Amino acid sequence: MFWVRILHSVALAPLFATIMTAVAAPPATNPAPSPTNAEDCVVVDPAAAKAGNVGGDWKVALGANAFLDFGANAAAAQRAVDVIQHYHFTRQCFVRRPNASMMYWRNGIAVPPGNMAGQDCLAFHAATTEAIYSAGRWKVMDGTIWLLDYGQDRAGAETATTVIRTYDLNRECFIARPHVVMQYWLAE
Repeated sequence: MFWVRILHSVALAPLFATIMTAVAAPPATNPAPSPTNAEDCVVVDPAAAKAGNVGGDWKVALGANAFLDFGANAAAAQRAVDVIQHYHFTRQCFVRRPNASMMYWRNGIAVPPGNMAGQDCLAFHAATTEAIYSAGRWKVMDGTIWLLDYGQDRAGAETATTVIRTYDLNRECFIARPHVVMQYWLAE
């Protein structure tokens, strides 16, 4: 339910779960990428995204309830702000938190297409992407291209594959590899 997801995102769900289950949810307007018809997303305001040094760490504030922590990497924090504003990301979404292997961003109900100078992206094909059990772990792969590792979480790998196919994603992009703080995906 829409309201329950919002409450989960701000950690108030345990307090209001009983009340909210009795309230009728508004009709869904977003695509339903997961088999459970729910996406785990946090609303962000791209215009308000700002990089700043807080206690020696560079953070990107995304509103009252979300932020990214880039540690000592000021350039990566500013790059994250530039990407968020360039693509006008309004939702930060995850597949299977905590410690989600897949973070993706939407601008409204879609994942945006396009390019931005200086991107660090891995190209693949959504139609041939699948969840595969390999070397004792569930991975999301396109042929030999390894996109995500969900360990023993088969449902997580399958949900990520569904998200990739639903939004027709074709590039996985990173800020500050190898210690990725922000991952974003782009569509055809």
